[in-house]
Amino acid sequence: MEYLNLIMTYVVGLNLIIAGIGKLNDISGFARVVSTIIPSPKKLSYTIGICLPFIEILLGLLLIIFETNWIVWASLLLFICFLLVNILSVFTDLEITCNCYGSILPGKIGKDGIFNSLILVLFIVVIILTPKINIPFTDFNYISLLLLSLSIISLFFASILTKLYKPRG
Repeated sequence: MEYLNLIMTYVVGLNLIIAGIGKLNDISGFARVVSTIIPSPKKLSYTIGICLPFIEILLGLLLIIFETNWIVWASLLLFICFLLVNILSVFTDLEITCNCYGSILPGKIGKDGIFNSLILVLFIVVIILTPKINIPFTDFNYISLLLLSLSIISLFFASILTKLYKPRG
């Protein structure tokens, strides 16, 4: 069972990293998609669209390296939000190319997104319910310092991109 936990952790973590990197290729396009999906002020939705790829990459790295309870629960919350957005889009007949994996894998919000999000939610539930393997290299302090530094730099970079990017319309 520990190996099932490890496999699921790597699958979810790599999925988050690949999705985040894919969105970074066309971050302004993804921010526009988020602004059409999220019913909020444009500036807030663009900020969410720009910060989300960095959050996904950070969560994916933290999940693979540390796999602590709060990281697993944060990933579950993120995928539940994705699932709810997809369910809402099905009920409102909103079918948008979401750039969920950037230009790497084209995808649409809707039925396909529900299936993808549901599978990932189930993987995280498996991670929560199965015992994990203790990997000794995760105890080094320099890894946590590196990840903290990367997260601070990512948030700073995201805030700069938010100020530089001017939405159309």
